[in-house]
Amino acid sequence: MLGNVKVTGSQPYNHDWMQYIDVLVMIPTCEAIVRSALFRKESRGAHFRADYPNKNDKEWLKNILVKTQGRSMKLFTRPVPEIPEQLRRFS
Repeated sequence: MLGNVKVTGSQPYNHDWMQYIDVLVMIPTCEAIVRSALFRKESRGAHFRADYPNKNDKEWLKNILVKTQGRSMKLFTRPVPEIPEQLRRFS
């Protein structure tokens, strides 16, 4: 995808080079966000899906984690940890 992008000039103080590096990081980050959103089969908070409009604590009260494996991403879930007692009074 970024194989066609060319950055000219030296690396120090080169804003084009810095933006290129930012894009290299942003693309996999955006991909992880989109894959996680599609993986979650419910609506929760700011995440809304028309095909799954309701919150579903029974099946989806869990965190989605993404792990890269070479050039691919693996998504898996982990239970939401319990809120520590000293923070429970603020929730």
